[in-house]
Amino acid sequence: MLDVTQLAIVPGKAVWVLKADVVCLDHDGNVEDAALLSLCGALQSVRLPKPTYDERSGEVTVAHGA
Repeated sequence: MLDVTQLAIVPGKAVWVLKADVVCLDHDGNVEDAALLSLCGALQSVRLPKPTYDERSGEVTVAHGA
């Protein structure tokens, strides 16, 4: 589903951490399947911004905005 090597900003030093909260508003039917399908769809369409890594400080910054 997800190639975890694509989450590396700088291999061995900095990586993205992705977290997902699934909120169930109604309990009719198979909630687990619906939640899993929703999460899969979200992961397939996620677009991560381009980060920059400062070697001296070890700090990662991300430019916000368009």
